[in-house]
Amino acid sequence: QYLAAMNRSRHTQASFGLDLKLLMEHLGDPPLTVIGERDLRSFISWVRTERHNTPTSVRRKVASMKNFFSYLHRERLIASDPAQRLIYPDIYPALPEFLEDEQAADLLVVTEDHRFWKALISLMLATGLKRDEVVALGRADVQLTPQGGYLVVRETGQAKRLRSRRLELDADVSAVLQQYLRDEPERERFFDVSIRGVNFIIETCGKRAGITVHGNKLTPQVLRETFAVRQMRRLVAQEDTMRRAGRGEEALVPVREAHDVQLLRLLGLHEEPESARKYRKLVRGWAADTAP
Repeated sequence: QYLAAMNRSRHTQASFGLDLKLLMEHLGDPPLTVIGERDLRSFISWVRTERHNTPTSVRRKVASMKNFFSYLHRERLIASDPAQRLIYPDIYPALPEFLEDEQAADLLVVTEDHRFWKALISLMLATGLKRDEVVALGRADVQLTPQGGYLVVRETGQAKRLRSRRLELDADVSAVLQQYLRDEPERERFFDVSIRGVNFIIETCGKRAGITVHGNKLTPQVLRETFAVRQMRRLVAQEDTMRRAGRGEEALVPVREAHDVQLLRLLGLHEEPESARKYRKLVRGWAADTAP
């Protein structure tokens, strides 16, 4: 009931319920007041070794335990929180698929004769918006000037996990969007397109540009990952400049942490370090491969 009141998705509620049911199966449904940290560690060990859960699945169960017992403690149903010191297991996320700068340029070339398509793809490459956010983007959410501008991303029904945020636009993207708007009638939405329409435009342009990715078609997620990788490369370059200026590795730790949070905020994601790790790992590998 609490999760429903917090507007969590049905999937989240169902997953949470399954995790608690599994905990009861392991512990035998004892009174809440006698469950201790050792019991919860035993449960986590059990799902990992006996049930062979993946690290991702184990992390979800740890999150469920932390949320559940934190809630009980806040409601004063238990005297202390036995899940407070539970540790999330490490996971190694798959590296994202993205476009190099030359591929992104080729993609934009094939849109030159279609202002709508050019505006859509230019904006997604420049902001990392998800397709749901693109469809929900309102005319009033985008402010354009000759020098650039900004857009405000609002929470959508299809992307409740993503946070609202403000994203800056440079002069080049602003010019493309202004050119698109000259031929467009006034309407509430910025792009009069459906989710399927966004998929079709990006897939079609990918084919015309000869861009092949996993699954043999270009997707909106690849454009979002391209934005994320570009941003991480920019942030890592700043860190390298600090390092060359004499900043020690210990002093760079808070800088890297702040940069990771900055990237996640641009993507509208919650500030969990693991979410930024894949981009940092990818960019660090790229930097090593391109070093003179």
